[in-house]
Amino acid sequence: MNGEWAVAFDSFAKDDLEGMAMDHEQAAMKGKPDMSTRGILIAMRKSNYGYIGDYYVLASKRAAFYYVALSRVSAYALTKQFIFKQLFKKFPGLHPEMLAESFSRYIKEFRKPCGKTRIDTIKLLNNKKQYSQINLDNLNEKRKLEFRKLKEKERERRERSKEKNSTIVIGDSTF
Repeated sequence: MNGEWAVAFDSFAKDDLEGMAMDHEQAAMKGKPDMSTRGILIAMRKSNYGYIGDYYVLASKRAAFYYVALSRVSAYALTKQFIFKQLFKKFPGLHPEMLAESFSRYIKEFRKPCGKTRIDTIKLLNNKKQYSQINLDNLNEKRKLEFRKLKEKERERRERSKEKNSTIVIGDSTF
């Protein structure tokens, strides 16, 4: 990948960022004007970095951060369909290995530093605002609850499919 890009996050501040006084370091987190009006702040700037998005594609996850081009970026991309239907069919043991490697790299290089910056920034914005504050604990609890619901639905779906598959047919009778 060639060019300047950044990893950004939603501060949930929306239009409040425009009038808010920020330190020099915090002011560098502001991106283009359209990003500021939506409340999106830059957590980490990169240039000419190797590759991104591998964990999201391999684990079929929704991106937790925004990946924003700051200048003209040229890159090469593999589609998810190609990776799963061509590459992993030829090399079946490759998927778990790549997933484990991409997850550890994602945690180390993106989630921990950007997540810390995000939480610190939201806490700072909460201190500067008198009335409307963002409850970080509530956001984490919502994610945990959504994850539990998804797991429960998946378990129920598996049980239903087991019940359908456990039907035994002998002659004209079904058991």
